[in-house]
Amino acid sequence: MGEKHISNTDKQKISVEKAIKNKNRLIEYDRTSVKRTQVIDDESDYFATDTNQWLTDKERQLLTKRESELREQRHGSRLNKKITFDFAGRKVVDSAESINMYDRNDAVVKAVNFGTDLRKTNGVRVNDLVNPAVKTQLPKFVSQVKPPKPSGSSLNLEANRSKHRIQDRELQEMSDEGMCLSMHQPWASLFVHGIKKHEGRTWYTAHRGRLWIAATAKMPSTEEINELESFYQCFYEDIDIAFPGVYPSACLLGCVDVIDCLSQDQYRVNFPDGESSSPYVIIAENFQELVVKFPIKGQHKIWKLTNDIHSAAKKGLRSVPKV
Repeated sequence: MGEKHISNTDKQKISVEKAIKNKNRLIEYDRTSVKRTQVIDDESDYFATDTNQWLTDKERQLLTKRESELREQRHGSRLNKKITFDFAGRKVVDSAESINMYDRNDAVVKAVNFGTDLRKTNGVRVNDLVNPAVKTQLPKFVSQVKPPKPSGSSLNLEANRSKHRIQDRELQEMSDEGMCLSMHQPWASLFVHGIKKHEGRTWYTAHRGRLWIAATAKMPSTEEINELESFYQCFYEDIDIAFPGVYPSACLLGCVDVIDCLSQDQYRVNFPDGESSSPYVIIAENFQELVVKFPIKGQHKIWKLTNDIHSAAKKGLRSVPKV
């Protein structure tokens, strides 16, 4: 008794309204389908004759011609197609199926993209260059290092010295890897202040670039300090040299730039009046002192600073007056 009765007329109106809504939805979907659809055309991206602005007219014509040839072979008239009947294998092979429209090893595409066979520079293929349009002759490597001699020969180190040399001052600063050399006082402070420019060792080092200098824990005596200061006053013939006021121990003092390591024979040739008589001599320049000395425990020969001390030390350097 309480149910609502729906007449046939009302049912028809409801059906018409649903049909109209469905029609409008389909029309709107069809109208906006272009915005929701993105077509990626691999063919136009592959040949790129219109969009690639770096192609020359000759290269553009070659790509266009090659693209037309491949399309004709793949999608052309069946009257020009070749079909192979393999009676032994009992199969029919259509030549169009074996055509690869996007073959990276295609002769024309490879020539345009990588410079193969299109241009040559003095008989050298241009595909060895990063930019095929560069017409400069390819650089030629010329080795200036002599073949290494048998181990144990002192001349072997001389032959390989130039292989480790860094010529550029900025490159030396960038090559700071935190390598450090421990020295006794008062030689360590004199080396950092540029008064002592050559450091003698019994061993050779291939290190070039920035070298940090640390003072050992041994305290220098007053006699050692006075004797060494007197030596350099006579060496430079100058009694007004600004020597360090203190010679601290067990700390990081500063850094120098190593430019070479010479044997004693080579050292005497380059520096006849040199201050060192050791078997090997480290030649340094660009002496810099730390404003704040970092307490540190040294090691033998050349060793590496910890990352925290190295990072902090690089921020506190100052150049010393030239002697």
